[in-house]
Amino acid sequence: MNKALVRLARSLPQAAKRYLKTQYDPYKYFASVWWEKYDKVLSGARVVPLRTGRKACIVIDPMLRHCYFEAACRELGVPYDLLDVGSPGWIAQLEANHYEVVFLRPFVLASYGKKFFDEVAFFLTRIKQLNMFPPINDIWFYESKIRCSYVLENFKIPHPKTYVFNDREKAARFLQETRFPLLFKTDIGSDASGVMILKDLSQGRKVLCSCFKSGFTNYFFDTNDKQLGYVLFQEYLPGVREIRVIRIGDSFFAYEKGRKGDFHSGSKVALFLNPDHEILDFVKGVTDLIETRCMSVDVFVTPGGQFLVNELQTFYGANEPGCYYFEDGKPVALGPGETHEMRVNGVNGRYFHGEDGWSFQEGDFARNAGCNLRVMLAYQALGVRLADFTA
Repeated sequence: MNKALVRLARSLPQAAKRYLKTQYDPYKYFASVWWEKYDKVLSGARVVPLRTGRKACIVIDPMLRHCYFEAACRELGVPYDLLDVGSPGWIAQLEANHYEVVFLRPFVLASYGKKFFDEVAFFLTRIKQLNMFPPINDIWFYESKIRCSYVLENFKIPHPKTYVFNDREKAARFLQETRFPLLFKTDIGSDASGVMILKDLSQGRKVLCSCFKSGFTNYFFDTNDKQLGYVLFQEYLPGVREIRVIRIGDSFFAYEKGRKGDFHSGSKVALFLNPDHEILDFVKGVTDLIETRCMSVDVFVTPGGQFLVNELQTFYGANEPGCYYFEDGKPVALGPGETHEMRVNGVNGRYFHGEDGWSFQEGDFARNAGCNLRVMLAYQALGVRLADFTA
């Protein structure tokens, strides 16, 4: 749902708004958007004979993005079943089968989706004690800016100063004493959809009133979904660059997020670059510290060269429609199936960290939005080495 549609919706009479809200099914809407892509991803998979008898289970995502795990399993010779946790019978399916690993990409574009899949993840790992990938810790703070801020503070990872309140009076006192401009961010919201630059105290008070009285609505997904009873503010850092570094196992990918308007997030602009080893070392250190090997780390680079972690996400936007790619300032047209996670001197590849340090390796390592590497990493932990056809 883009901003133009939101403006149009806001101009409708109240009766029309109420009717449209009753007719809007967010799950069906996004499934319809992704259905064509789902079919293309699966039909484009390079199917190989089974290479292991150890079966996986893939949880169905209402947005159909689980197709990347399906395609990865087909390309790596891994048998799998789909698990529909959105209807009865899925627990009986788990009891009737033995799955070595459960792959889960949760639906998190609204608070109710985040809550539902967090509960599923907890049940899978804590009650059924199944092996889930990504691990539950990574799922717990996925697409939650508040939880992510707790992780960054706990591990003393450099990040923009962040302030979370569930007390309106304390939040109001903070606004009176702080400096503007200041960032407001909703807990859940991708593509900068829940981010506002508050220029003065008056704007801050309006946001506060929404968050603690009527509820703040994020335009990006569902106007029925409101944030109520808490608020997050963050220091505003002008002039920073934002570089996304992705780690999956010992593979690292990086590109700069181009700026559009006030924000890098949601710009749909990827600037290919050959990253300095310093930023790769920084991200490796961050992911080692929080004990994860599958994470996208959005790093602010200040004018003074300091690295600050803006966000941590175990999944990231990949192969998104409407994206624009540039290398050395020139537009790049990617061919069918090509990925945008890393391109150096016109060559797709990855940075690999081995005994001799960093080395760039050419190959289609980021296939299926990185899920080939994810499946390989999960099975590696089981002692099963799946052939890497991309090398």
